[in-house]
Amino acid sequence: MREDELLRAIDELLEGYDYHSHPSFEDLPAGANDLSFEALRKSFSAAKLELGLRQMRALGLKDGEGTFTNLGLMLSDQCPFSFQLASFQGTDVRIIKDRKILEGSVISQLEQMIDYLEFRNETSGIITLPYRIETRSYPDDALREAVLNLILHRDYGSPVINKASVFDDRIEFMTAGGLARGVRMDEVTNGTSVCRNPRLANVMFRLGMVEAYGMGLPRVFAAYAGRAVKPIVEVSAHVFKLTLPNLNYVREHGVPAWAEEGSLVPMGGVPRTMEQVPGPRVMRPGDSIHMVMNIVESNGSITRVEVEQVLGVSRSSAGRLLEGLVRAGKLKKVGSGRSSAYAAVD
Repeated sequence: MREDELLRAIDELLEGYDYHSHPSFEDLPAGANDLSFEALRKSFSAAKLELGLRQMRALGLKDGEGTFTNLGLMLSDQCPFSFQLASFQGTDVRIIKDRKILEGSVISQLEQMIDYLEFRNETSGIITLPYRIETRSYPDDALREAVLNLILHRDYGSPVINKASVFDDRIEFMTAGGLARGVRMDEVTNGTSVCRNPRLANVMFRLGMVEAYGMGLPRVFAAYAGRAVKPIVEVSAHVFKLTLPNLNYVREHGVPAWAEEGSLVPMGGVPRTMEQVPGPRVMRPGDSIHMVMNIVESNGSITRVEVEQVLGVSRSSAGRLLEGLVRAGKLKKVGSGRSSAYAAVD
């Protein structure tokens, strides 16, 4: 899909969202006037995009009165919202090998976090004569999506510490904020897209850092398909936790007790008290319809482009699916042309 089509898709996705009726933390005034955006400007320049006053207002870094919003604060060089990174010796928190507190723009912190974790994503070789097969401890796709999830779905107004902890057998990502409003427990990993920070997602989408279609967690689980272990998702009222197992550790030492299904073994020295969420099912006939209807229920509507991205199907296949749901009386078409969408039948 071409860049102009992707930008059009995100515009359609955000077009129906009433930010004034649903104010979020990122829309509120930041209470700061002297902000700089050197790091963000470099990212925009690298993506061949402009970042002037008009773009700042359109993206939500400033409100209609020219006041910086919390989104502007998050993306500024003076951003006060930090992430913590730590590496531990062994499989518990008793011995810290190193620790880092990230600073600067959220975009800059994203890049620092990826660099930190990539450096610790070791490669191990397996000799299968006459070949040597190299395996990374963590699939690249899973690691990237886990970091993006930490950045995009954080509740930036919460005092909960947001961190990534590296152990010998796993990485734990702890994000402030439980489930986003409107998301059910059974929808967490199936691709339903309800972003806690839609304006931040929009900026990162335009920079080519993320696809704004809620497929991060399904991609994490897909990266572990066919493995002896799978990622673990746990949630409470105020915390979202994602754990990625170390594949090379599992190969050398076996499946850890905490990774066994239904395990309540402590992780990081802290007993499990959060509710564990099952991973996504393998796609079966009818699952695509179920996924589309879940998104419509949570977001109010869905576009053809969203169906393409969420299901990974062609334009014609997405169109046939939507028209079939219209004929079945499950959906109705709203609008026309680029702004058309499909909503539930009343």
